[in-house]
Amino acid sequence: MKTMNYNEFGSNLKKLMKQKGIKVKDISRALLISDAAVYYWLKSEKMPDLANLVSLADILDVTLDELVPRMEIEL
Repeated sequence: MKTMNYNEFGSNLKKLMKQKGIKVKDISRALLISDAAVYYWLKSEKMPDLANLVSLADILDVTLDELVPRMEIEL
């Protein structure tokens, strides 16, 4: 089974933003949120809610699976 890896979300988001040439301000304006909220995501201190995750994937032109790293866990 796979689960979301919160610790890697920020570094993955940073990498995708760099690849696409998207800045923090671009995301905050598109999502109508503060720059600080995006910085929290980049530091993996907080996670976006589901609506913002979907919109963020659209902005970055990636799937949710590409945006949110997952890790295997044993049950």
